[in-house]
Amino acid sequence: MDPALAALATGHGVATWYLDGQRRRVDVDPDVVRRVLGLLGVAADTPGQVRDALAAARRPGAGLPGTMVLRPPVTGQGRGGELPAAGVLCDEAG
Repeated sequence: MDPALAALATGHGVATWYLDGQRRRVDVDPDVVRRVLGLLGVAADTPGQVRDALAAARRPGAGLPGTMVLRPPVTGQGRGGELPAAGVLCDEAG
C-alpha cells in the first residue's frame, strides 16, 4: 500500500491490515481503504487527493476526524485516556 494512503488511513482510524482467525496478517485492499475514507468524508481516490488530505490532517489545529469508533475495553484489560478535543458521544441508539 502507498505509504501516504496508509498514513492518511491511520490518521483517520482506518485499518490497513488485520489478523485473521489463524492470527495471520491480512492486508486490506487499497481500494477498500479509499472507500472507507470516502465514507468518512475524506477524498482519497487519486494520489493528489491523498496528498492534499494528508497535508490538511497534519495542519496545526486540524483536530480529530469527524467520526471515531471506539470499543469498550475487555473486562480486566481496560485502557484510559483523553481525547485531544471536545466531541459528541453517540451510542447505538443515537
